[in-house]
Amino acid sequence: MEENKKWYKNQKILFILLAIIVILIIAVVIGIVLLIVNNGGISITTEKAQISTSQEGEKNKDEEILYDLEKPYLTENEIDKIYSETDNYKGRKIKIKGEVFSVEKDESGYTIQIYRKPKDYLQHTIIYYYSVTPIEIKDGDYIEIDGFVNSMFYGQNMLGTSISAPLIITTNIKKSSYIDVCSPTIKSVNVNQKQSQYGCDVIVDKVEFASDETRVYVTVTNNSNYNFNVYMYSAKLTQNGKQYEYESNYDADYEEIQTEILPGITTSGIITFPSINQSSFNFILDGSSDNWYTDINPYNFAISF
Repeated sequence: MEENKKWYKNQKILFILLAIIVILIIAVVIGIVLLIVNNGGISITTEKAQISTSQEGEKNKDEEILYDLEKPYLTENEIDKIYSETDNYKGRKIKIKGEVFSVEKDESGYTIQIYRKPKDYLQHTIIYYYSVTPIEIKDGDYIEIDGFVNSMFYGQNMLGTSISAPLIITTNIKKSSYIDVCSPTIKSVNVNQKQSQYGCDVIVDKVEFASDETRVYVTVTNNSNYNFNVYMYSAKLTQNGKQYEYESNYDADYEEIQTEILPGITTSGIITFPSINQSSFNFILDGSSDNWYTDINPYNFAISF
């Protein structure tokens, strides 16, 4: 009888231990699930896309977005409003450009973060691009997106700082350029003027006027037997009694004219100046030859249109 009591007692203790272990396992599983829900990626039920950016609690929830194919694309004024009134534009068609500063890949596609106004680091936008094929888009690239407004996304960046940005869904994305995104051309004038001195040819191909700069496209060919030097940084514009100096634009990374040009070589580039009136002006470019018996005068172009 004593042995039976001892056996039952041991069985009871064993049962209690097993119950405790099961409860602990269930608690761990629930904790992991909650961690995934609270810190995992946003799920967009319309296309089953997963965005891996971490989130804050219940702010991002699955929701069905009805994309409106009938209404026109958002206007520039409406696009400005999606950053504060996203819910008013859910499902609307949108074309948007910007500079990439983050690219993440998952099993369904790519999460791309951009600044729509990169010069001022403004209008942070999150793009989800559906593509199972690799894309050649990286930080610093300029892109153009044709897609739909989804919702306001809430999350955290890699530093743990809270962020919020409109989420755009797209299957149509292409590379753009600094000019298209940051400094759109207001007016373009084909010039095609050529001046030559001692076999050193300078051609003004065209001029572009933008709100923040003036771009002069120049091609130089050295048809002489000596090195020819072009001084891009001392180039000038004159207009209505005012003089404008060369103004560098390092962000644009434009192609530049080479300074020292060997015989038989052609070089092309963009010379930038401050924004000027969209009217006639003079463009002056200095040069010199290694042939000391020649005297190269400034190339002075009267650009009229």
